Amino acid sequence: MELIKIKITKKDIDYAKQQTEDFDKTKLFNKYECDNNYFGFLGEYLFDKTFSKKIAPKFKYEWLGFFRDNWNDPDFIISGKSFDLKTTVGTHLEVQTPKFDYYIFSRINPNEPKDLLLISFISGNKIQRLIKEDSLNKVKRGSNEFNCIYLNQMTPIERFLERLGVDLHGL
Repeated sequence: MELIKIKITKKDIDYAKQQTEDFDKTKLFNKYECDNNYFGFLGEYLFDKTFSKKIAPKFKYEWLGFFRDNWNDPDFIISGKSFDLKTTVGTHLEVQTPKFDYYIFSRINPNEPKDLLLISFISGNKIQRLIKEDSLNKVKRGSNEFNCIYLNQMTPIERFLERLGVDLHGL
């Protein structure tokens, strides 16, 4: 399976940490706490920085921004479809209740955060079907339960970007 590497600079990390720190001041609670909580913002920021100019000329594209009042909104809207980017340190995608059209699985190595790895994607409909079939493992984090989706259940990310007509060379 191919994956896409997006370089992470110290400037990107510092910016993501600051944005996350500012955002945390406005939150009433955290789903769970971790040292790399800024990875979520960093993933969205780098995805937007890398692909907005490549996708937007061909499709309606919008990053809804990390800071939003409504947590029922997706991270991105591309050609009228909702996308949620899940950036993790793990080896699988975790989703509570699927509510968006697509989920993108990305990973950052917490010991050496040099690259954002865009790995795979899956439709919300397929996640719902897998839940219905009882085909997903579950994990608890605090009082929340997440469905675990593994690589063999998802589609490689390059197929998603090829459909959008994004040139994968020179990233």
